[in-house]
Amino acid sequence: MRKLVAYTSALLLLLAGLIACRYAPPAPTQMTLIGTAATPEIVPASTIPPGVDGSDIRGPVPEAIEALRQMAGEHPGLAFGIEGTYAEQVPGTYDAFRVEEGAPFVGQFWLWNARLEAHEFAITCLVDHVQMPCTPDEPLVQLMTLEADEEVLLPLEIPGLARGLHDFSVTFWQDPYADHEDPEADSRVFAPNIYRARVSIFVDGDTTPPTPDYENPSGQPSHNSIDFTVSQELDPRVEGGSFPIMTHISASTGELFELYIHLNNRESAAIDYAVTAFINYQQTPIYRDGEPHTPLYVHVPASTWQPVAVQVHAPDEPGHYEFIVVSTLFPFARLDVETEEYYGIESLINNAYSPARILLEVE
Repeated sequence: MRKLVAYTSALLLLLAGLIACRYAPPAPTQMTLIGTAATPEIVPASTIPPGVDGSDIRGPVPEAIEALRQMAGEHPGLAFGIEGTYAEQVPGTYDAFRVEEGAPFVGQFWLWNARLEAHEFAITCLVDHVQMPCTPDEPLVQLMTLEADEEVLLPLEIPGLARGLHDFSVTFWQDPYADHEDPEADSRVFAPNIYRARVSIFVDGDTTPPTPDYENPSGQPSHNSIDFTVSQELDPRVEGGSFPIMTHISASTGELFELYIHLNNRESAAIDYAVTAFINYQQTPIYRDGEPHTPLYVHVPASTWQPVAVQVHAPDEPGHYEFIVVSTLFPFARLDVETEEYYGIESLINNAYSPARILLEVE
């Protein structure tokens, strides 16, 4: 089953009611182009205020929390953020942390359900776009229900980080199993079902990013429809140029089923993507030409639409599953500096892009 939706309407509905938890003052005035390889540098250690234990978590600024609460009174939504210790905080920003090699990143994730009703959440962590538990003692995915106006603080402990830059995020879904048996439910497309808080972690202060291999398949001129979707067709456009939004797919147990990931770059600069796939909110490899990728990195030149042929391994047991594909722009971008890029640093930090929750029916 596929739904025809206007991309702009879907985007507005996805963002409606969202309160992005941003405690930071404006980032430093240094300018760099997100997505390009700026000259690596060593980020200095934080200056710990007198009388403060550097291992304490640096909580949100009280004035910012009060402003959020006032905003929530008029516009119910969600507030969330990642907090680290005083010693880890990179000077001048709340979006980057510095840890010593061999030491874990230690912090907490704050989520406030400022909506007027209870919601269930599926919460997970990704390090360099690979899923891992938010602490060694927690499950890979944490499921919980928050009542209206309820908050939760989840501990974060990320060990084993090698020297250099790491892209860390807490990604979560609201009402992850809503209308689970209904492939035509509006909640699969129109509900605000995915959010993310994203930060940079510099081990030993080193800002050198990883250099993954990017797929660069042949493309064609960009179009004026949706920027990111998945389909079982190379060109799924219908009359008028709209892209159907796929909300249902069938596969046999254990099958490598075929998909196309459509990445449409309408901008005048190239965009790099990290594309991740999840089945019941656990990451699954994306296969391309028989090789597994976790994640799949794709480079899309300016003004180019790239349909990328991939395969995904269906579960070995029959049943109904939630299948989600997520794209992240400019993996390994530094989030501690301002950007001239058109998406803006707020978009890089807080937004994860996913066209729909897809009902995967395995027989």
